[in-house]
Amino acid sequence: MAHQALDPAFRRLIDEHAPVRQAGSGFTFTEGPIWHPVDHYLLFSDMPGDVRRRLDGAGVREVMRPSNKGNGMTYDADLNLLVCEHATSSVARFRPDGTREVLASHYKGQELNSPNDICVKSDGSIWFTDPWYGRMPHYGVERPRQLGWQGVFRLKPGHRPGDEPDLMVDRFTFTNTLIGYGLRDYLTLYVLFPFGIKEQDTLGKSSGMGDPEIFLHYGFKYGAREGFKGWYPFNEDDVAGKEYTQADWKFGLHASMTIPFGDIGNKDNNGSTFPMGMQPGFAVPSYNFTAIMSKMITSHLTFNMDTAFRAFALAPGADGGKPGNEWRVNGALTYEVFEDKDTFLSRVDLVGEANFLNLQKDLDSERIQDDATGGSMLYLSPGLRLTLYDRASLGVLIKFPTVKNLNNEDQQQGAEGLEKYRAVATFSLSF
Repeated sequence: MAHQALDPAFRRLIDEHAPVRQAGSGFTFTEGPIWHPVDHYLLFSDMPGDVRRRLDGAGVREVMRPSNKGNGMTYDADLNLLVCEHATSSVARFRPDGTREVLASHYKGQELNSPNDICVKSDGSIWFTDPWYGRMPHYGVERPRQLGWQGVFRLKPGHRPGDEPDLMVDRFTFTNTLIGYGLRDYLTLYVLFPFGIKEQDTLGKSSGMGDPEIFLHYGFKYGAREGFKGWYPFNEDDVAGKEYTQADWKFGLHASMTIPFGDIGNKDNNGSTFPMGMQPGFAVPSYNFTAIMSKMITSHLTFNMDTAFRAFALAPGADGGKPGNEWRVNGALTYEVFEDKDTFLSRVDLVGEANFLNLQKDLDSERIQDDATGGSMLYLSPGLRLTLYDRASLGVLIKFPTVKNLNNEDQQQGAEGLEKYRAVATFSLSF
């Protein structure tokens, strides 16, 4: 048997026993095959070779050179050829008489990356991917990117050449509820309850509870107490800030564990289970250790730094994988703009952070590293924190992935570093 039919409908198209033969050779890298349903010929791209070819009963011949390094192709309902062009960052339409029209080339005034794959939905809308391949040597024309991200776009039914495409946005929304209880002045118990909503292209929404986390925090300082200088665990004055002088270094250690109670079986619109990066939970426990230090540089400026390592356990059983381990380093400067503890708005702080994150590769169900996961990134994050009645705190932080090096970035789903920006809002209340 030359073919294995996974769907009975295959047998209505191709004889399972028909031999496989080579139709042509000598090409550089073939892509985007599309069959003409009326004239019965095959078009395909030789993208690095910058040529489009046709295969019919007479053999293989060139039909366009150069081809703007065309890649994915399809036909619309009127049998106009739609082509993703790497060299022009465009989706082009070729009418049967050869007339070329650019359907889309820019989004919000910025040039698309390099449209790659394309299809037409039954309602006439045109969908295409826009990765970075076509701005790399060999696969396209090397040039700087104008968009700082990759996306999936749609051209509405009745789209006119030059109209802007719709971005089918990936949106991730997380809500964390953190409850803390002071066992001692120097020792606090926290429980974190996460909830996440992740929307991926047109695949749908994955939402639910994440894995709750329990951790202990131990606070200590190097500073003066009762006339002597040395190492001390926090006491009431340290916690309340009464002895938070410029001479003191403050430190914290905390250890935590997540409990794998989060949702892990969410399915996409096609009925397939979302990959691990799109699930609210991780299916396995993780263990985290964090070291923190803080010091006042001036009476209004404070420096904070922490580093954390999180390790995930291996799922039990012969087919158990796990998410990749994580290492984070965060540095922050906080500048006190205003303070008056007797007013409703008792304090205003400006915050600037740098957040480095390194993710190891996930292990799949066969415990083999998933090459479409992991990498490193650096966020730069400006923010603002407001303190109300000296008890409630409201913070806003915008994280921008400024430098990143993700493994096979175009294939990753749900990973940190893929977003254009990340907005973080916090609210805390002490009593």
